[in-house]
Amino acid sequence: MHGWRNRTAGEEIMARESKEELTEISFSGIHIADPGIFRLMSEGVYSLTALYLQLASSHNIYTYRHDKDFWIDIGTPDMLDKARKKLN
Repeated sequence: MHGWRNRTAGEEIMARESKEELTEISFSGIHIADPGIFRLMSEGVYSLTALYLQLASSHNIYTYRHDKDFWIDIGTPDMLDKARKKLN
């Protein structure tokens, strides 16, 4: 992870420069984290994206591409019902 971009708002935050070409990917919300991350966190409520951007300037944050996996949005009762129907 080197940065974050919101295309709609035109916002961009780069945690550090990269010598390689960067690839835009979406964040699925799935985390696999070393328990040591808790020592690097401050108390309070905040976005993990903000924490990752802060840490990315001095730590490696890796991504895992799972584009070929099957994903379906179940974030609303209607979407959950559609998913149930699709999977039955």
